[in-house]
Amino acid sequence: MLLVNQAFFMGMFFLISGFFVPGSYERKGPKAFLRDRLLRLGAPLVAFYFVLSPIATIAGGLAARQSLGGSWWEVYLNTIGAGPLWFAEALIAFTAGYAIWRQVSKNSAVRTEKTTEPLTYAKVGLFVVVLGVVT
Repeated sequence: MLLVNQAFFMGMFFLISGFFVPGSYERKGPKAFLRDRLLRLGAPLVAFYFVLSPIATIAGGLAARQSLGGSWWEVYLNTIGAGPLWFAEALIAFTAGYAIWRQVSKNSAVRTEKTTEPLTYAKVGLFVVVLGVVT
């Protein structure tokens, strides 16, 4: 089930996230854009990485009556990690890469032409189905 689920939904989440990046970059500029992304994505990532992940891992180990071994510091160092927030970590890297690419290429204007047809649920659904099949 996980394979079927991830065949479409992670690609869809990255598509949705990337869809709004150029407009946000244009409105805010590079510095405000990166600061906003680091605050929105980085703060939850840091909180999970250093606080929630160790708590969950230690609590799970204690509930399973597993020996965590070593000093508290060693246990803490072995339990920190991004966990399910790898997605936020990847988005930070991708948006930083986008901002760097825009600065290096000096591409100050992204094609913002209005399409004659707006994005519809049917188009998004078709993309998800094609992405799932291709994946």
